[in-house]
Amino acid sequence: MVYDPAELKVLPMEVVHDLPAGEWRRVQRAEGYKYIMVNGGVTFKRQFWATFEDDRAGILTRDLIGVDRLMWGSDYPHTEGTFPYSQEQIMKDFMGVPEGEVRQMVAGNAARLYGLS
Repeated sequence: MVYDPAELKVLPMEVVHDLPAGEWRRVQRAEGYKYIMVNGGVTFKRQFWATFEDDRAGILTRDLIGVDRLMWGSDYPHTEGTFPYSQEQIMKDFMGVPEGEVRQMVAGNAARLYGLS
């Protein structure tokens, strides 16, 4: 294996519509590695990030995955996303979730991952 664990960042999966006839595929991007063969659970907890949208189940997995590894997304500007009703969707999906956790999953984790202030 050739990578520095401190430098590995596995970015959220995206759907790309670039196949013939408008078909799509999932693309997983990462930074900071060349080859990987390690314990998946350890690597995920330390270096993976997961996204969800319009998905109560995504929020309910926070105890398994970790609040610090989940990011809510609207998939803007794609029409299948929640825009322009993102705020309403957040209120519906995050009902009963502590405010600090909501803030972390909606904005804080993405800011930390991408180095935004």
